Amino acid sequence: MKPTKKKQAVIRTITRPLLTLAAITSLGIPNAVGAEESHIIRAGKLIKKELDWPDMDPAKNPFWKGWVHCRGKTIDGLYAVENRDKNHARFRGAKSALGDCEFKVVFSCDPGDSKKWNPNITIADRGALRFSDDGGKIWLETRKRSLPLKAFEAPCAAKVYDRKMHSMAVERVGNKISFYYDDKQVNEQEIDPYVNLYLWFDALGSAPKIRSIKLTAEKLSDKLETYSVAPLVMPAMFSDNAVLQRDMEVPVWGWARPAVAVQVSILGQTKKAKADKDGKWSVRLSPMKASTKPVTMRVTAGDVTKEVKNLLVGEVWICSGQSNMDRSVASCDIPTFVEPASPLIRRIHVPHARAPKPVGNFSGRWEICSGETVRTFMATSFYFGYHLHKELGVPVGIIDASWGGQRIEPFIPPEGFAQEKEIDVNNLTTPFPYWKLDHPSTLYHGMVCGVIPYGIRGAAWYQAESNGNEGDSYVHKMRALVKGWRQVWKQGEFPFYFVQLPNYQAPNNDPEGGDGWARVREAQSKVAATVKNTGLAVTIDIGEAGDIHPKNKYEVGKRLALWALAKDYGRQDAVFSGPVYRSMNAVGKLLELEFDHVGSGLIAARKSGPRSTATPTPVRKLDGFAIAGEDQEWHWADAIIKNNRVIVSSADVAEPVAVRYAFSMNPIRANLYNREGLPASPFRTDNWEIVRYTDHTLTKQVEK
Repeated sequence: MKPTKKKQAVIRTITRPLLTLAAITSLGIPNAVGAEESHIIRAGKLIKKELDWPDMDPAKNPFWKGWVHCRGKTIDGLYAVENRDKNHARFRGAKSALGDCEFKVVFSCDPGDSKKWNPNITIADRGALRFSDDGGKIWLETRKRSLPLKAFEAPCAAKVYDRKMHSMAVERVGNKISFYYDDKQVNEQEIDPYVNLYLWFDALGSAPKIRSIKLTAEKLSDKLETYSVAPLVMPAMFSDNAVLQRDMEVPVWGWARPAVAVQVSILGQTKKAKADKDGKWSVRLSPMKASTKPVTMRVTAGDVTKEVKNLLVGEVWICSGQSNMDRSVASCDIPTFVEPASPLIRRIHVPHARAPKPVGNFSGRWEICSGETVRTFMATSFYFGYHLHKELGVPVGIIDASWGGQRIEPFIPPEGFAQEKEIDVNNLTTPFPYWKLDHPSTLYHGMVCGVIPYGIRGAAWYQAESNGNEGDSYVHKMRALVKGWRQVWKQGEFPFYFVQLPNYQAPNNDPEGGDGWARVREAQSKVAATVKNTGLAVTIDIGEAGDIHPKNKYEVGKRLALWALAKDYGRQDAVFSGPVYRSMNAVGKLLELEFDHVGSGLIAARKSGPRSTATPTPVRKLDGFAIAGEDQEWHWADAIIKNNRVIVSSADVAEPVAVRYAFSMNPIRANLYNREGLPASPFRTDNWEIVRYTDHTLTKQVEK
């Protein structure tokens, strides 16, 4: 059914000719406006198609746009490239104004019925509704902010009303897009399911009528290509204020015109290379000693020279994971004794991005830690770097590549999956991978690839909340992550330290435990015990029952740093771990437990609160242990410390065979520490199958 002429007048849009990507790459960009920034680091061929309202004939109006990422520019939303007199190009935001009109926008993400509208959203001023690859969310965009509305799976729809309650709507189900005017379908088109959808509304002038709705479908092509139309391009990793890794060869790379000779000079050494047919070049700097004195690196390609200034040489770590690694210093506790303004601590933040294929660069820059900037640093990584700098006295560079709410699978490289045969990657792939949180390797491609092969000492990882219902399957995924990153970085078995999930939610008084995150914590312990050069920072005493983002990131960063100081920086006398279960012996009705990492002795202790940075206070009663016989009936145990061993028993268990400690979502009873104030890691001595447990939300019973 075709819309009437009157309706056509309402929805007709004004279009402008846009360049194809092929035209963009032949523009002669060096003469363009802002020539220094006008180069293409990442592009795909014809990767964005604008599907206009149905009265527009696509054959007459081919709305093709190239997707361009520019160095030094933050790309937010959709951008088009317009032609000016064949020699210039400019970047133009694709959002449209709503004028002074007030619109009501309703949306639906109901998997069963995409037209179950939520009528409670009203926008005025400027606005747009974006179906985003950002965790599969719908965002309501206004002039002041972007507001996440709701995650969506398959069917989803959006509708706009004007003041006279005329409506225009777009519905997506599978690979079909349907257009509606006053709830009557006027057209249907097929789109590639691997897309992001962007819907915007336009009211020209002050008339309250809706003039247009456009739907833009984005798709990264299967083959991402790197172009260099500028004479010399340096990646974001080599921006001013960077920290270079000391005492090892440091890769330096970039782009130039094909076959051009490139020369890199710093601290008295000069390395040479030639750009390949795609413009990529790379050199390896000889090892450099730590230096707090700023230096300049000069890079020359042909007759063009660039200087990267204020560089330091020290220790570099990549810190990644989900929201507890992605929380800012400002959103967490800042201890009064911490002096955060240290110009020798620096960081670079990798923007959130997914991609189906490796992306070689990103928009970002190194930042110097100061009283003004530190609040935007990520808290866990900052305090990790803070302790390293405090103890070592050398510059510390932190690479922040984390994203809240993400599962582990998108961070794992294909090379990692290939090494863990227990993981069936095909079972992880969904019909809409660009939106799904668990689609393999998309964050590795979109965020981590732009960092590799930058010289690093190691990695710190804080993630598992979004995989919270897993057990041994997480062991294989974590191994794939560690092995995969080590393989692609080509730096050997570099250290990889990670945070064991903290206590969270209401306590469970069932001695059997196994609820919530108990099994994924056990998986994390297994990885630390079996994968070389890894370590586990235990945090079951500094979580908060009512907050999945506990505020005491100072202690988290400190406990990660203890591992690095002991294992990588020669602090052999440092106690870097709390007690870790080693073995069990049965002595009549008693079970005797031995531990590694007892430090200067085992104690029962309590912290004054989860946000305290003070050493735990010793207490008389040891708690948190459960005991069972062959009947697998669990009881809370009596526990004492004797000769740095823990002796457990129960009057209800005549012949005990198994012990569990802190094996629940929020093990509030647990209070075993070493005298250095580090908590014991949760454990169980049995391998009995857990066939029924409460999930990590503590709201559903799960049965295998």
